[in-house]
Formats: sequence, structure tokens, C-alpha cells
Amino acid sequence: MNKRLYLGVFLTGLSILMLEVAITRILSVILFYHFAFLVVSLALLGISISGFYVYLFPKTFSQDKVKTQLPLSALLFSIFSAVLIISISLFDLESVYPIAGLTLIPFFFGGLCLSLILKHFAKQVSRLYFFDLLGSGIGCILVIFVLNVIRASSVILLVASIIALTAWIFSTLDDSLKKIKQAYVWVLLTLLFLTLINSVSPLFIIDYSKGFLEKQVSDHVEFDKWNSFSRVIVYSREDNKYIKKILIDNSASTTLTYLQDINNLDSLKKKITNLPFELRKFDKTLILGPGGGQDILTALVYGNADITGVEINPIIVNDIVKGKYQYYAGDLFNYPGVKVVVDEGRSFLERDNNKYDLIQNTFVDTWAASSAGAYALSENNLYTVEAFMTYFEHLQSDGMLAFTRWWTEQPRESLRVVSLAIEALAQLGISDPSNHIMIVGKRDFDGSGNHVATMLFKKTPFSQEEILLSEQWGTELGYESIYSPENKNNPIFTELIETNDRNTFYQNYPYDIRPVTDNRPFFFNTQWLKDWHKDIVINEGASEVHAGTKNLYNLFIIMIGSVVLLVFLPLLLYRRYDVFSGSSGTGRVLTYFVLLGLGFLTVEIFLMQKLVLFLGHPVYSLSVVLFSLLVFGGIGSFISGFIKYESIVSRLRIIMTALIIIFITYLFLLPIIIDIFLQSTQILRFAVSLLILLPLGVLIGMPFPLGIKLVNQSHNKLIPWIWGLNGGASVLGSVLAFILSINFGFNLTLIVGAGFYLLALVMVKKF
Repeated sequence: MNKRLYLGVFLTGLSILMLEVAITRILSVILFYHFAFLVVSLALLGISISGFYVYLFPKTFSQDKVKTQLPLSALLFSIFSAVLIISISLFDLESVYPIAGLTLIPFFFGGLCLSLILKHFAKQVSRLYFFDLLGSGIGCILVIFVLNVIRASSVILLVASIIALTAWIFSTLDDSLKKIKQAYVWVLLTLLFLTLINSVSPLFIIDYSKGFLEKQVSDHVEFDKWNSFSRVIVYSREDNKYIKKILIDNSASTTLTYLQDINNLDSLKKKITNLPFELRKFDKTLILGPGGGQDILTALVYGNADITGVEINPIIVNDIVKGKYQYYAGDLFNYPGVKVVVDEGRSFLERDNNKYDLIQNTFVDTWAASSAGAYALSENNLYTVEAFMTYFEHLQSDGMLAFTRWWTEQPRESLRVVSLAIEALAQLGISDPSNHIMIVGKRDFDGSGNHVATMLFKKTPFSQEEILLSEQWGTELGYESIYSPENKNNPIFTELIETNDRNTFYQNYPYDIRPVTDNRPFFFNTQWLKDWHKDIVINEGASEVHAGTKNLYNLFIIMIGSVVLLVFLPLLLYRRYDVFSGSSGTGRVLTYFVLLGLGFLTVEIFLMQKLVLFLGHPVYSLSVVLFSLLVFGGIGSFISGFIKYESIVSRLRIIMTALIIIFITYLFLLPIIIDIFLQSTQILRFAVSLLILLPLGVLIGMPFPLGIKLVNQSHNKLIPWIWGLNGGASVLGSVLAFILSINFGFNLTLIVGAGFYLLALVMVKKF
């Protein structure tokens, strides 16, 4: 029986993780990224509620019923996972509330499976927890691979199939269920059939997203593909057959231009992003985030011959511009002198030894939620002081850095870009940046009232010729000179650039446009902490990030309330004060497991962010960190099974102390290790990351099962409640980690995580 039970636990852990990532991917398309994070966080409460439910009704979930309830719970987990994606597709669900409700249900039944197993097989907790974490670890790798092969809706159907298989495995634990085993098999076969059909010829299509975008273009969609971090569609324009639009998650967009003759595209010379090319030709150009190739095309039109593009999304490069639309785009990415690589721009530069005459970044952003959370955006590392230092280091002495961002009467993004450049120039020894910056703006850039600004930065002062050419070109095309060394027309930009007291300027400005660092790389969040509760409406392309900030704080309040309810509602509703009678330390026991949940997620999010640049992609960082902590944690759980009951408390004290020491060590040693191996091959960087995470992973997997072993002897009836509390605290920990990171940086987040484990150590000493 044990082998089948362990296999069932393994598949349940695998399925929960895969379902979480796949749903996050789908919701990032349907909803704005912050709502996706909100929904998934609330849905994960379903796991906590299941433990709470098992605790409240002990007679309903008694030992003699578990072998019947396990397969039934797994079957419902499977069915409601499939119902979720079918409902979203067939009924065009776009409201947060029905989606949140539908998403919570499968997680409730998945958590119910694990709650029942922990309650009735607690003596085997070390091995059960090992297989749970092992399944989750493999699931996080498997889902990334599968999302790159089939669409996200098919992934959810595949997960539902795996869960149906799990239900059948659980049904074999009880010989009396032989008559209904066939029902489980039929559910499994039906789901596998739907998965296959949906992968070949989609039955369940997401055609309603973010309220309206999808409906506007659905009749003209020519290409639709998903991968682990995006959904990319290409649609045609009725008003212009010479361009096609590429949409990423139905929010960020780029243009694909029909190309027959490079010499017949002089119309491209009227774009504001062309400012650097109007000043001179560049021997060597680097374009970050070329998308459909507009900036590359422009560089070619102006006669630039050596152009490198770095695009993070392989679908855009391999499937669109080099694939289906290779002829339409004139084989642009294979054009003589053009080289396009699939990589994250900052990571590419950190490993690149070339120097460029121009580095260009035009609106590189995406509002895609990853399973790591609301603000884990791939482009954040492109907009930090350290990133700008890297850009300047990779420029020739007279090279130019060009950024284009949104611009308003009270600018946020464009002003923060300037603040980043000023800080980077200061670190290069340039204390007066006034002669090193030029800014040109265009009002009503896209016909919707949005304004944009193109900003140029140099390590050497701009020449009189460059200033004159910029002014003449802007005047001819009706662009606005915002700032140049000789024309300081915008008082806000002028004050930022020329003030002797920037700290006072930053503090008095209505938005937080201080330069952000790798420790706090949230470029798009410009809301002051004191304004967290306010609805801030800004006519700017990235205004949704402010709604995301408010939702994050609201979610934190909701999660605190949820955890408090999970602690006290069982007592208030059912007056089950008996849990405190006959034994002592119940409060410390519950606090211990809450602290473990809070601490694990804060540490995990710190590690994910720190390894993004090192591994070269946010998805790689997510996968490696999750896989390592879960699998190595599972190994730690397995090892903990050999610790005798009498030694648990003393061993826990040693383990918790070692964890705290490792956390503090990581704070200082991780940057050094990353710097040493940053230039290494990708395989070596992956290997180094695994080695870094090995000791932490093994140790961090021990406190929970060892704690359950202690509880099983003295507070056995609390185990389902503890499972729910730990899960709720984990979700709360993830939200808290992002709030801390946004406002104070990832380093403080790790310190707070270490503090949670320190408090847990104090609880252990009182067991």
C-alpha cells in the first residue's frame, strides 16, 4: 500500500504545482497581471481551507473513511480542474470573482487529498513530505517544458488527466472500490482524449481578454502560440496591409512590417525613436527588445551595417520573424549585417565583451504575471542603476544610449529613466550631467492622447553639431524639445538634471522616481508607500501598475484576515477549546508552523530575483530555485525520517540555527559567486546555482516534517489545522515578500525571512 500512497502523493504535489503555473499563465492573458496574481493567491487558500475543513469535521474524515475519500477527492480535483478551463473558454469569463471562485475549487480538493493523508498517515510524514516536494519540484520543470510545446488550456487538461490517474491509484488502496474503478479509468481516458484534440485542433480557445482587446482583433488573428511565459498572436490590419501587429499577452505589442526593398521605406524616418540615427551613423548598434524588428529596420534604412538585436521571446524570433512571416518581413533577421539572438538583454550584455556605438531600448515592457508573483517582470532588470552602468561600460567613448518611454505633464517613466542615467553617470565620475542628456518628445504618439519621449545619454558631452541637428529635425517634424544643453524647455526635467539637491527633488515629487537598483528593481512602481491606499489614475501607458500596487496591499490585508480566521474560527464556531486541554504549548505549535510558511516564501522570492541575471531568464530562475528548494527539501525531509523522536527538538535547534547562518551568508557571498561565474557557460551556471541551493534546500525541508512528528505525539488532532495554517501563511509570505521588496529591497526581504526562522527557533526551544 505504501508505494501506491507515495506515488499518489507524488502525483498530487506535481499536479498542484503544474496547475498553479498553467493557471497563472492563462490568467495573465485574460486579466491584467496584478489580478492574475490576486486570483492565484486567493485560489491557493483553497489548500489551506481544506486543512481547516478536515479539522472542523473529524468524524466526517475519520480513519475508516479515508480510503474512500482519497480517490473521490482526487477525482473532484481532476474534474474541477477541467471545468475551470472549459468554463473560461466557453463562457468568455473575464470578471475576477467567478474566475477566483472556479480557481479555488480544484485547489481545495487537491489540498484535501494531502490533508487527509497527513492526518491519517502522520507517522510516515518524512517520506510523505519527501514525495510531495519531489512531485512539486519535478512539476515545476515539467510544466515549463509542456507550456513550450502545447497551449496552456491543453496543459490544464493534461494536469486533470494526471489527477484522474492519481484518483485511480488511490482507489486501489481499497479492494471494496473495484466496482467503481472503471469510472476513474473512463474519466482519465476522456480527459486524455480532450487534451489530444485540444492540442491538435483547439476546442477551448481564450478569445476574451482584458475586457476588449481580443474581441477587437479575433477575426483577423493569423497566428497564435503559447510558451512558458507568454502568449503571442499576430493579427492583420484592415487599414494597412503593409503592417501586422504582434500582441504579447494581449497587452504589450510590436509591429511587423512588410519588406520588399529596404530603399523604399523612407516613411520610417519620421518616427521619434529615430533621433539617434538623425545625428550620425553608428558602426555597431545594439537593440534591446527588437520585437517585430521595427528598430532594426530603421537602423538599416539609415545605413547602419552592423546591428545586433537581443529579444527575450523565442516565439517572436523563431516562429514569427524567422518562421511563418519570414518572407513577409523580407527575411529581416537574416539580413546582411543583422544578428538577432534570443536572450534577456541585460544578461546578454553582462556576458558580452563587445562595445557598441549605440544601445537602443524602445518600450521594452510586458505586463505578464509569472508564477512568482505580480511584479516578477522580465524587463525590470533592464531599468536599474547597475543596468545603466552596464550599458555605459559597453559603449564606445563617444557612444550613445537611447531610451524611449511614456511622457506626461507629471512624468514618471521618462523621468525615472533620466534619474537612472544621472546616477550611473555620477558613478562614472560625471557629477554634472547637463551636457550629457538630450530629450525630445511627441504628443499624442498613438492617437490616444499618450505622449512619448526619446532620451539620449552620452559619457562625453553632446557636440554643438549634435544639438543643432536634434533641434532642426524636431522642429521639422513638429516634435517638442524637452531638454538639451542649450534649450531647457521643460522645468521638471531641467530641475532634475541641474539641481544640486536631488534628494529634496525626489521627496517633493508626487511620484517615486528615485533611481532603482538591482536590490529593488521595480522601475514601473512609482507610487509612494504612503499612497498605497489611493486610486491613482494616470494617462500613461503603464498606469495599470498602480492598480497592481493597491491590489497587492489589499491582498496582504485579505491574507492576514484569512490566516487569523484559520486560527480562531475553529474555536469560535465550534467552541473546540478541547484542543488546548490536557496539553500545553498549542499556541507555540501553531505559531511555529505559521512562521515556517512565512519564512519559506520570503527566502524563495529573494533567491528567484538574485538568480535572474545569473541564469539569463526569469523562467530559468523560477524553475531552478523552485526545483532545488522542493527536491532538495524533499531529500531533507527523507533524511529527517531517521531522526529519533527523543532527538527531534535538539536537532531542530541545530537545523534552524544553520539555516539562519546560511541566509546571512547568502546575503554577502551570492553577489561574489555570481560575479565569478557570470561569464561561464549556461550549463556551468546552472550547476553552480544547484550547488548554491543544495545545503539550503536540504535543511529547509526538515523543520516541517520534524514538527509534524512532534505534533503527532502530543497534538495529533491539530495536524489538518496546521497544514491549513502553514499553507495560508505561505501565501501571506509571498505577498509580504513582494511588499517588502518593492519598498525596501530584496536584501531586507531575506533578513525578514531569516527573522521568521529565528522566531521559529525560539518556539522550538519552548516545545
